[in-house]
Amino acid sequence: MSSELKLTNIKHPSSGSNNLVLASDGSATTTLSSTSVVPASIGGSMHLIQKQTASSDSLIEFTNLNNYSSFNDLHFVFTNIVPTADGEEFLSQIKVSGDTNYKTTNYLYVDTRQYNNGSGGLGGDNNGNTGHLIIIPYTGNDGGFSGFATIHGHQKTDNKKFCIGQIAGRTSTNYINLFNFGTFYDGNNNALTAIKFFIDSSSTISSGSITMYGIKDA
Repeated sequence: MSSELKLTNIKHPSSGSNNLVLASDGSATTTLSSTSVVPASIGGSMHLIQKQTASSDSLIEFTNLNNYSSFNDLHFVFTNIVPTADGEEFLSQIKVSGDTNYKTTNYLYVDTRQYNNGSGGLGGDNNGNTGHLIIIPYTGNDGGFSGFATIHGHQKTDNKKFCIGQIAGRTSTNYINLFNFGTFYDGNNNALTAIKFFIDSSSTISSGSITMYGIKDA
């Protein structure tokens, strides 16, 4: 037995507008609220994948990145990252397909840094071949830092894995620090499988969070 329900719109009792309108040709127009979630498969979008919050953790790690091949890029948001020890470096390394270990060489890195303590400002640049995808020095445990980093083409095998980011925070010597950086892994073109963030000198991440988003082109 078949049946039909014919209507022209669907509306919530408390809504001031028609949330779903059906045209005579069968097409539908819907009005999304500010809290609506759009699937990553529809058009271009940024999709929340995972958020991790630190509590004196030795590292924050995101694994199985190959599960997110539908996203072109991975975007990481750092919120109030505070090290347990004062003045340490915040670091990151990646793991790629075909290897079970995190890469400790072949990262090409460049950064531009500006800092000010209220009475004077300075700036500097660093570049070279390093052992880390991200290097944030002089991280203070009185305020920490916040910012973001985006890894482009994380699952592509025809290009290097570029990472571009920016952070603002407080250094161990009470300077306000603005840090812009760009880097890429130059070892091979293999797809990423994992990434870890940690503090050097066996210190820990006292508090803060890192949120991973997937970015999909339209």
